[in-house]
Amino acid sequence: MAVLLTILKITGVVLLTILSLIIIILLLILLMPIHYEASGVYKDGDVPRVNARINWLFWIIRVRFEMTGREMKYSVKVLWLQILPKKEEKPDSVEEISKKAPDEVIKEAEEEPVKQDQTVMQTLKENEVTAKGTENPSVISEETDTIRDGDAAKDDVSGKKETALSPFEKIKQAVNKFKYKFERICDKIRTGKLKAEDFAQKLTDERTQNALSLLLFSLKRLLFHIRPRKYRLYLRYGFEDPSLTGEIFGFYNSLYPIHMGKPDIEPDFENKCIDLDAYLKGWIQLVFLLTAFIRLYFDKDVKRLYLIIKNR
Repeated sequence: MAVLLTILKITGVVLLTILSLIIIILLLILLMPIHYEASGVYKDGDVPRVNARINWLFWIIRVRFEMTGREMKYSVKVLWLQILPKKEEKPDSVEEISKKAPDEVIKEAEEEPVKQDQTVMQTLKENEVTAKGTENPSVISEETDTIRDGDAAKDDVSGKKETALSPFEKIKQAVNKFKYKFERICDKIRTGKLKAEDFAQKLTDERTQNALSLLLFSLKRLLFHIRPRKYRLYLRYGFEDPSLTGEIFGFYNSLYPIHMGKPDIEPDFENKCIDLDAYLKGWIQLVFLLTAFIRLYFDKDVKRLYLIIKNR
């Protein structure tokens, strides 16, 4: 009995440990923020340079991106392993070949002529196929002539049928076709109008308005959550027309209660130039995205709005 209790106790401790580890990992995934950081520099007459970094789970997962002009470099790493881009296999150097056993070198040397023979046989087969197609051009020309004769015969039959109709019958047939097409167009316009009125009526009812307000509220919260916590922006600009430079700077100053002078903008009334230096840093939590998705997914009004838009 004591042995059984000891086994049950050990099993319970192991299961509890595994369960606690799973809970800790889930909490880390949901609560650990994804840190992002980006910077960009552009000076007049120089190529733009952009750097971006994303770190997650104590820098276990790292994403790097660099762009200088049109050249781009990126990397995705998990711990010390590089996931993207995959490293290309380098050819064997002279030292590695010398380190190989002599049997391996002899085997590779024997495989190379075999591969060359296979490629030569394949090219010979392709040349035989093309030669067979070009040996009998008369057969091909006869087949094309028969096809053309058949098409000409069909055209003659159709021409005879058309000439068999009188001018009055042709006019009557054309009028009937036009009448049929016009009735179809009118039916489509009528049904489209009814569908549009029904769709507009569904969009203006109370449930649709509730769904739209919830979507707008979730979007505002999402943008507020992913906003950069730190940012810096320096812009020096100038146009050929100094009045245009002054108008833009005056509009920027009129929005001072909103930006509070954080973007540092310097106008240049003498030179035509543009210099930019930007930096931003922030973080995103997956638990926020998950709660917003669950709230929208299980909302009945949002589901109804999705079905209305899908089946319109």
